[in-house]
Amino acid sequence: MKQNSENTKSARLEARISTELHEQVKMIAKKQHRSVSDFLITALRQAIIQAAKEDEIIELSMQDQEQLANILINPPANNKAVINGIKNYKKMINNGYSTN
Repeated sequence: MKQNSENTKSARLEARISTELHEQVKMIAKKQHRSVSDFLITALRQAIIQAAKEDEIIELSMQDQEQLANILINPPANNKAVINGIKNYKKMINNGYSTN
């Protein structure tokens, strides 16, 4: 995974790891016919993608969960805009308009 482009900038990242972990990384990289650097860069990219996905998950507090459940179980009455929207939708359907 060499990047020799003149426009590509790189930075060095250093980390201290245990000898055991280092040996495991070298072994797996060798089995995959990759350099240790290539293996680590790929693993780091995958970890970043996974962390970003997990970061996008909406976490609701217990109060939020209870409020959402209550609204789903006991929805509020339709307001004027919803009632008008239903009427307009029914008019469109009765006049042969497609909803697709």
